[in-house]
Amino acid sequence: MAFCAALVAVVPLSCRESDHGGADRPQVGPGEAPEARLGPVPLVASARGEVRSATVTRQGRHWFVSFLVEDGKQTPERHAMPSTAVGIDRGVKVAATTSDGVFHDRVFATPGETARLRRLQQKQARQKKGSNRRKQTVAAINTITGRIRNRRTDFCAWTANRITERAALVVLEDLRTKNMTASAAGTIEAPGRNVRAKAGLNRAILDKGWHMLELALRNAARYTGSNVVLVNPAYTSQTCNVCKHVDPKNRESQAIFECTACGHTDHADVNAAKNEHQGRRAGGLRAWRPRHRPVCEAPTTGQPHRTGRSPRAARAAGISALQGGEEANV
Repeated sequence: MAFCAALVAVVPLSCRESDHGGADRPQVGPGEAPEARLGPVPLVASARGEVRSATVTRQGRHWFVSFLVEDGKQTPERHAMPSTAVGIDRGVKVAATTSDGVFHDRVFATPGETARLRRLQQKQARQKKGSNRRKQTVAAINTITGRIRNRRTDFCAWTANRITERAALVVLEDLRTKNMTASAAGTIEAPGRNVRAKAGLNRAILDKGWHMLELALRNAARYTGSNVVLVNPAYTSQTCNVCKHVDPKNRESQAIFECTACGHTDHADVNAAKNEHQGRRAGGLRAWRPRHRPVCEAPTTGQPHRTGRSPRAARAAGISALQGGEEANV
């Protein structure tokens, strides 16, 4: 059984923005991790293993280097609770609802952050492109959106970990998020309809992190041996879980489901999750299973290998290439 690879370390680099938009570049030696201007910065996580790659990224005024190493863990042949299964319904009001009636959700932006972000965006729209004040406004916007993005990432990872630990089979709707969040503006010859409403729906879908949650579930499944199955999402929100009657009127509102045939009542999201859970028996459209091969597919030869935003970003941060097979003690 192949080992799994994991992202185990993140080091913030001290790159101070200058008034002219430049960045001070930290100097590092071969095979060394960058250090902050005020001294070494402790790693967020630590592990020992074989380095496969190093990724240099930039978020606003902060630089990060992430090491990908072999963590020595193996994908289990069988889940600890092989007879368990759960269906998950993703929504815009509640991020994820399971078929056993558990609601997973979190507010990613506080009311104060939402108000400040709106003011900054309005301020940015009035400023001249390329001006220093506009750059300062953009940096302030990136600070807020970065916090929101980090909370969403943490929520998806936390939720996926809890779900895969308790379920050997995880059933999701086969949602094409990219297509669902496409703009409805259309063209000059064929303008779209309800553009503002569709834009609001797109923002709600992206805010809940539907695709990110699916990726987090697949990643967590590598460590628990869970199966992730995608089923046809058609009519899952209109079908009664008890009598299988399909009627758009079954769903009175976003949260209330009442069957017009048998009178069964349930929370609409829970009813949809149950339909997805049972829909696997009819055959899912696509199935995903942890691969019995190295999850890290970076080259293992002795040639230098760089990954990340771009080689230019790596050079700007002063990161030297890591050699394949080099041992990390991070």
